[in-house]
Amino acid sequence: MEIERRESQSADRVSAPSTSLGPTQEPMHTLTLPSPSAKRAKFIQNWIDACEDSAFDDANINSPPTPPACTTERRHAHAHQWRRTLAPVQKSMDAQYRSTNMAYARVFVNHHPDPPAHIDAQVRCILGIPSWDERVGGTLPDELRDLAQNYCKSCRGFAEDQAGESDWRTELLLNVIRPIARVECWAASLKHSGAEKPWNSSLKPSRPRSDFPQVLPDTLPLSSAATTLLGMTSTASDTSLDDPNGLFTPKPDVTIGLANGAFGVQHQDLLVHLQHAVTSPAMTDPHQAQIGLHFPFLVAEVKDNLVNGNLSAAQNQAAVDGACMLNILYTIETEGSGPSPTIDIADAEADANVKETENDAGSPHICFSVTTEGPQHELWVHFCDDSGAYHMTFLRSWQTTTLREADEFVHALIRIVEWGVCCFKDSVAQSLHRIGDRYSIV
Repeated sequence: MEIERRESQSADRVSAPSTSLGPTQEPMHTLTLPSPSAKRAKFIQNWIDACEDSAFDDANINSPPTPPACTTERRHAHAHQWRRTLAPVQKSMDAQYRSTNMAYARVFVNHHPDPPAHIDAQVRCILGIPSWDERVGGTLPDELRDLAQNYCKSCRGFAEDQAGESDWRTELLLNVIRPIARVECWAASLKHSGAEKPWNSSLKPSRPRSDFPQVLPDTLPLSSAATTLLGMTSTASDTSLDDPNGLFTPKPDVTIGLANGAFGVQHQDLLVHLQHAVTSPAMTDPHQAQIGLHFPFLVAEVKDNLVNGNLSAAQNQAAVDGACMLNILYTIETEGSGPSPTIDIADAEADANVKETENDAGSPHICFSVTTEGPQHELWVHFCDDSGAYHMTFLRSWQTTTLREADEFVHALIRIVEWGVCCFKDSVAQSLHRIGDRYSIV
């Protein structure tokens, strides 16, 4: 019996799992994880509860947070400091370019505070003033009577809004230059452009070659200052300099010259011949991509007044523009001044004496430029002296936010354009006629 009882207890232990725990064992608990959807729902509910407890209303939710006053003031102070530090740097760069590159090419700005007597007399005649104490005025065409008033109003708005360079340039081009150029009696003879197209680099003045022996190497390492100078950019004449002493290729903001329609058919053919001559082409249209604008006599370089020193940059650009315009005139004169193959030397010398007298009486070997810095507008005249140096001399300045000065500025432009389509055009036509006679083209 005892043996049977033990076997029965042993069978029970094998058939049924033991549920008893030892003295040191802990009961096992099953860990139940929430489902992802339940987790998201709880998160959303917590966010809704937080929003209900907050004091936000619609205005506070929709409006962006206001930065602290000290942060805003610090930002404005930093911007103001940036402008103040940029202006001296730009002014220094412009001064260095003027005193080195421009001077090396003999292009000078206001080295003659007063133009030579014959230039002075010619300019006053063009502007219609007996002396520089007089105001530039006159009778305006009917379509230009409100031009000065509208321009003054625009300048006031731009000055108040601190407008950028593009605004000033567009206003001058579309609402001053274009209406003047489209006056009915002048429109056929004039061509204007505000596309800022680059001019032919061959028109730029360069220093004449000297007899100094070539003992220096062809290339010299540039100093850091020269490298900085060559790396500077300009909005109106932005072209890389291959020559350390070279000039930026002109790209005026506004250009006015003579259109194809200002000349007869024979002279138009001659212009094409001169422009595309295989040897020594005469660039009567200064643009690399020709647009039919010949013999420019007025350009404008426009800057805003957001950064001090912009006016000196505009003057530098206008000085090179003027030198290129003078080179066009002197090239045409040179082409027509040589002896013709069909006449003898005595006749050629007599003809040269006659032309010299004509040039002294009314030569068009001047041109004009306008430089601006915001509402400040300057008028300059360009000419060459006896040594062949190019000069740019100041004439007058206007603050176009004043109606009286804006009116005089508009009158001065109209006077110059009227001279361009009359005396200037006639003198150019005479030079073209002499070229045709010399080569038996016209």
